[in-house]
Amino acid sequence: MSSTSPGLPVWLDTAIAEHGVAEVRGGENERILEYFRSTVYHAREDEVPWCAAFVCWCLDQTQQPNPSTVRSRDFLEYGVELDGWRLGAIAVLWRGSPTATTGHVGFVVQSMGDQIVLLGGNQGDRVDLAIYPTSQVLSYRWPMRTS
Repeated sequence: MSSTSPGLPVWLDTAIAEHGVAEVRGGENERILEYFRSTVYHAREDEVPWCAAFVCWCLDQTQQPNPSTVRSRDFLEYGVELDGWRLGAIAVLWRGSPTATTGHVGFVVQSMGDQIVLLGGNQGDRVDLAIYPTSQVLSYRWPMRTS
């Protein structure tokens, strides 16, 4: 399967098309609940952490191996590790501290020196762009198709 935008991985194209999908206060966004259906956890509300579910859904939509997880740090074992950032790479970040069990995951769209720009789910309660320090990156991952 090829990307509809030259030079972009297909999963990043899929993520870009979802830009702006947001939680619904006092209700549920069915699209976010759909993201969870690509995981082992089928959420009933959209106000739970959903960054990993979004990444899983994007991978699933483009026939990439899908770890089906809602835990960001599970992506540390996903695909192949890259030596550095790459457009469309999955960045796994720590939250709280590098040794904590919490984290965040999203797709790299740009590097700016000691910062990266991620397109991800649950960034400001929506699919959006956000800037993170590269010091928070635990790993950059790339899907590896299984034959």
